[in-house]
Amino acid sequence: MQIESKTRLNHEDLLRKVGLKVTRCRVAMLEYIDEHRQHATADEITNGLKTKGFAVDRVTIYRNVDRMLQAGLLATIYVPGRAMRVGLCRYPDSAHHHHVVCQECGKVEEVESCFLIDSWDEVCAEVHRASGYELTGHVMQYLGRCSSCSNGSSPS
Repeated sequence: MQIESKTRLNHEDLLRKVGLKVTRCRVAMLEYIDEHRQHATADEITNGLKTKGFAVDRVTIYRNVDRMLQAGLLATIYVPGRAMRVGLCRYPDSAHHHHVVCQECGKVEEVESCFLIDSWDEVCAEVHRASGYELTGHVMQYLGRCSSCSNGSSPS
């Protein structure tokens, strides 16, 4: 699953920004995801790092994926019938995080705009009234067909 990105990120700064200790494994994981411009499964990350010569195991990768998800540095993508994938959250301090996923080829793009922004306070109040939860943010995933798949051509 490819992710479109405009710029490379400083992975150590991102880890510090979300309060995680900078470790060789975490930096390597973020570099792998960023270099490949894709959301990946934990097993793909493990295998990719092993190919690069890092001595890592699945448990370490799963544990770090979980910590980075909790810190908001990684975001999940769910495509029906496929394993959960994680990708770099380029705006970890944002309460609004959105992706659009092509259901045919799996291409993923981050979307910065949020239709909830103007009604966020009302949404928070309604969710709190209905469930008692106090919202701190949300993740939204749109599904559709990318322009390549819509035009009948193969995605690049």
